[in-house]
Amino acid sequence: MRRRLEFLRARLASPAGLLLLAASVSGSLALGMLPTLVQEVPRIGGSFWWLALVALAAVLVLGYCWSTLYYREGVGLVLYLGRPGQGWDEHRVELMRADAMDRHARCFTVSTGKLLEGQPDPGAADPVALAYQVIQARLAEEAADRGPVRSVSLYLTARLHQAYALGRRLKDQRHERLTLMDLSRTPGGGVFPALTLDSRPAEPPTAERDGPPLARVLDRPLGDPLDIRVFGRATAPDGTPAGEPPARCALIVSVAGNPSMVQEALRAARTGESGDYRFPGGGGPEAHRCAAALVIDTRPGHLDSRPEVFEAFVQYVAHHWKAWLKQWGEERRTPVRGLLFTDAPGPVVTALGGVLGSGTDFVPHRSAFAPPPRPAGPPAAGPPAGAPGPAATAGG
Repeated sequence: MRRRLEFLRARLASPAGLLLLAASVSGSLALGMLPTLVQEVPRIGGSFWWLALVALAAVLVLGYCWSTLYYREGVGLVLYLGRPGQGWDEHRVELMRADAMDRHARCFTVSTGKLLEGQPDPGAADPVALAYQVIQARLAEEAADRGPVRSVSLYLTARLHQAYALGRRLKDQRHERLTLMDLSRTPGGGVFPALTLDSRPAEPPTAERDGPPLARVLDRPLGDPLDIRVFGRATAPDGTPAGEPPARCALIVSVAGNPSMVQEALRAARTGESGDYRFPGGGGPEAHRCAAALVIDTRPGHLDSRPEVFEAFVQYVAHHWKAWLKQWGEERRTPVRGLLFTDAPGPVVTALGGVLGSGTDFVPHRSAFAPPPRPAGPPAAGPPAGAPGPAATAGG
């Protein structure tokens, strides 16, 4: 019941819900109250023209709300990259599907977990690649049936490393408007357009346009130097430097006001190993150790649920990271690759995947690979008292 009430509140607080309320009020005024008011014309005499203005205004408001509610364009893509039985973010998917149906003329949902049901080894498949292929096929069908698809809204529910990988693939997507939707962290805020994947995320921020939103987000003034941490070179047992500095640098972006996240990411970047992060690719610590790190921290709390805030933050991160990484490589005359540690919202990570994905790899947190919750049920019969129990296993 509580979920249904939250769902109803989110629907009424959405733009479509507010328009529906306005249409209901104006329709009641135009079709219900006016006949009663007209009957009073003989008594109010010269005030009849006020009734005409009220009637005209009510009809115009009703027409505007009605046309806005029922005129939809573009395609809404609801992507869920979880597996059946995981149980995470299912309510979020319901809210996003409802918003997509309200906003767009056509909407379809892609659940990679359902598509992979019955496969011999569903865990071996790449859900990002599968989702991207399905997206392309459905958009091709839409274009063949109804002409070019100009406006696409993406409602993504996925782990952050999956969002980053999808952003890499979407960077070459060609539509007049490709919007990343997100669920607001503000109570009753509903779903909002967080970012548009076009040339703007790759543009440098400007003080006039992006200064005010960035000043409310960043943990330090805009004019302050960047927070750069340079790590010492690895040493041999005798204390002498061992080898050349690694040709890798770390980008650490924290948006949840979590100091422990920054410290653990710095430790992982400095040593090349971590119990909390899973480095991409194979090899030992030497294959992942970084020479330095750029830390970008925000004020405590979530980013404001406004498109200009999300866009300005992506521009700031991408611009300073690419400039610093280029400078670092030029000074050492070697190409440098980046590693990204972050807890940023999904749309930010997706946009960064499109802007930085070619030269920076995402390092996921171990929580992204947590086993699905086991269904509640009666406890299984255990071994007799005093007998050793079975060894713990990790689900997947």
